[in-house]
Amino acid sequence: AYRHGDLSFAYPIARGATLLVLPLAGWLAFGERVGALGWGGVAAILAGIVVMQLPRLAVAELRTLGARLGGAATLFALLQAVLLALGTVWDKLAVRRVPLVAYFFAYTVGGGAVLLLLALRADGPGALGATWRAHRGAVIAVALLSVGSYGLVLLALRTGDSTYVTGVRQLSIVFGVWLGARVLGERVGPPRRVGVALLVVGALLLATGR
Repeated sequence: AYRHGDLSFAYPIARGATLLVLPLAGWLAFGERVGALGWGGVAAILAGIVVMQLPRLAVAELRTLGARLGGAATLFALLQAVLLALGTVWDKLAVRRVPLVAYFFAYTVGGGAVLLLLALRADGPGALGATWRAHRGAVIAVALLSVGSYGLVLLALRTGDSTYVTGVRQLSIVFGVWLGARVLGERVGPPRRVGVALLVVGALLLATGR
């Protein structure tokens, strides 16, 4: 998705569209029910994602929204959203049946080993060594942030409903948009600012609307 579109375009779709799948998946798997404020939060988050894709704040732009969302970036982002929703259900099932620390260790070590083997097969040890020498700090930072955030999500899923936990996680979109502008130089115009505001409101409704 990131190869075909901006970070601030693809990331909100990949994260936010999980809420199209997760309420039903959570109800089927765990009997979870979303309250009125919770549904308001879901609606605000989805509205924010739509607004962020508009080139300008005008009703007329909604007529051409379908064409802009028909590209490869949207397709891959939506596929990631489905996988994230299913992965959230799997994680919640796992932490209810397996000790959290054991599951966390097995998942991170096992997943890391698989990714390492795939990278070695695709690029070879020489390329991996060169990447490590050139970007060691960034590699370590990404690893720590990824593992740490995943551990916090598992802690939240152990006692929280999957839809509410995932809804509050959409605050990461705010930081994704900020990083896209700050680090990658992507333009963040009025539509994306309004969209971010809707995401924050939606996350707050989900956090308080249980």
